[in-house]
Amino acid sequence: MRGGGRAVVLGCGDFFFRWRSYLPLILAPLLAAAVVRSQLAFDSRDDLVWEIGCVLLALAGVALRAWTVGVAAPGTSGRNTREQKAASLTTTGPYSLVRHPLYLANSIIALGLALFPHAWIAPPLVATLTAVYYACIAEREDQYLRERFGAAWAAWAARVPRVIPSFRGWVPAARPFRWRVALRREFYALGVVLVVPLLLDVGEDLHETGAFDLDPVWTATAVLGGALFAALRFLKKRTSLLDVPRRAEGRDRPAT
Repeated sequence: MRGGGRAVVLGCGDFFFRWRSYLPLILAPLLAAAVVRSQLAFDSRDDLVWEIGCVLLALAGVALRAWTVGVAAPGTSGRNTREQKAASLTTTGPYSLVRHPLYLANSIIALGLALFPHAWIAPPLVATLTAVYYACIAEREDQYLRERFGAAWAAWAARVPRVIPSFRGWVPAARPFRWRVALRREFYALGVVLVVPLLLDVGEDLHETGAFDLDPVWTATAVLGGALFAALRFLKKRTSLLDVPRRAEGRDRPAT
């Protein structure tokens, strides 16, 4: 990449990193537009099978996020938005398969939800947007890690792909899975994936028939998602159940 082009990508990476929490606000209009586009031909039974598959795909993304933050070393970027941070270089577990597992997980979640409305235009639009968005952030993050960790980063990057996972170099996670960290960080994503399908399904019905119809499957899923979100948020904000002992874990700020 030429110097000028690389500077643009890095600048975009800084900007997108700072505002990365707002990506769902960009994707939401695309999904809404997809709802009013032509639908693929499914009968009601195939329709439900398709939708369940889409939600399972999105949940796989949530699971990858939970695994990643659960084994990541403390002292990394966390949910800060001002700058990249990394007290150590994590190269095991999911980071031995792909250099940016969280960005891959976010893309999987977005793709699963984009496929849900059965509209051909949504998946390529969402996939393109997330690819550009996270490619810029990943480029900026790679530069930061290269400057901070030098040869260690170069050796890791030489054997681990940036985006497409490779299982040839699998190394078990060096740290035990911290379920408290995973629950503290990922109940937001879990809630979104369980609630959004109901909104998309209602939107489809309104567009196709003009009727407000609550599908029992997605209503139950949304209720479960809302209940889990409320319960985990309460435990995080009002109790110490999800707190991680500092003497054992140091600063608990897993990467995002």
